[in-house]
Amino acid sequence: MDRLIYLLDTRVADLRVEEQNTDLSGYSDSALANVFLYLSTEQAAYMLSELPEMRRINVLRLLVVLKAPDLRVVYDLRDKLNAAYLSEDVSAKSRPDSLKIAADILSKTDRFISKSILDAIKEDDYTMSREIEKRMVNLDMLLTLNDMAIQRVCRELKTDVWVMALKYASDEIVDKILRNVSSRVALTIREDMDSLGDVDVGACIEAQRKVYEVLQRLHEWGEIIVPWK
Repeated sequence: MDRLIYLLDTRVADLRVEEQNTDLSGYSDSALANVFLYLSTEQAAYMLSELPEMRRINVLRLLVVLKAPDLRVVYDLRDKLNAAYLSEDVSAKSRPDSLKIAADILSKTDRFISKSILDAIKEDDYTMSREIEKRMVNLDMLLTLNDMAIQRVCRELKTDVWVMALKYASDEIVDKILRNVSSRVALTIREDMDSLGDVDVGACIEAQRKVYEVLQRLHEWGEIIVPWK
């Protein structure tokens, strides 16, 4: 485990995730799945992308089905885990929401890698892939913006994008968007969402990515301020 400890060492100052030499060939898929549960999504996503294709699929699948994580693996590393990379207090949460964690990791992974993993899982377990996809639709960052910023974002996106992006969003997010567009547009979005029925979650994720790209662009231009986590 020495190499994995090094990757997560708290004393590796200013070492960027993408600069780390992540040779994970010596660690079992099960061990990696356990450790990934307690890393930040950025760190887990990077380490996942460094694995060969078949191992990526297997590690993520094992992560999802872990009903009782083997905390011995994590406790062995607890004192060495970089606090900046920890997503949870290991001692406080022994049963993480593995589906949500898997979704968050894939959301931070290259879109082609995440698609290949989901496609492979879908062939064997359609229900698992769909549950992961549902949790990947995440527009929570919109709740951090004031109404003026939301209105600026809305001007950059067509109505059909909002219809798909909001399909599986929380009521709070839907309400925030609809109250910042005209009553006519709000009615159209609401009616179109209701008429969609059960839609492909992948299409909703793609629409959510478009919203995310607009947020990034407007933030970079200095037109809105997004408190990225």
